[in-house]
Amino acid sequence: CVNLHVNDNNSPRISPDKDFMKDYQIQEESLKGFTINNRIQPFTPVKIGLITDEAAQCKFSNKPSETVNANEVFDSMEFDLGSSFLLINHNITLALPSELATPQVLELTNNGQHTLYVRCKDAAGNVNGKDYFIRFSIDPAPDFSPPEIISAIKSGSFVNSGATPNSVNFPIVD
Repeated sequence: CVNLHVNDNNSPRISPDKDFMKDYQIQEESLKGFTINNRIQPFTPVKIGLITDEAAQCKFSNKPSETVNANEVFDSMEFDLGSSFLLINHNITLALPSELATPQVLELTNNGQHTLYVRCKDAAGNVNGKDYFIRFSIDPAPDFSPPEIISAIKSGSFVNSGATPNSVNFPIVD
């Protein structure tokens, strides 16, 4: 249930969810965005959290907007930030592809620096007029960490007798 004010003409105000991102050092630029100052280890999930001052849907893109029409920009953004529901807390954990940590990509991305561009839309249809940025960097140091299984089959699961063999994929962070 969302409280929709008849005279709501303001877009949601966005700020970092520092509790969700407690492992990071956040440098905030008021109402414009923030930078994660820690270099994120290759193949490590990146936790992104935002708080809006009213229930909103947030989306993000890895490209800055090229048009001034806020609704067009919002509608064209590729990814929901956590959910497509109207929420106050918007949290997502991104598993970065291993290709982002290769020397070639690190060189092309200004030594592993990445920026996400966010816009949020409230129940009244108000969208942020400018992109809210989230910047982070991948540590260019070699990765010597062992692979890690990030999900597994629930214990107590059974296979029917007479079941035909199937391939099973286990997602790992390598």
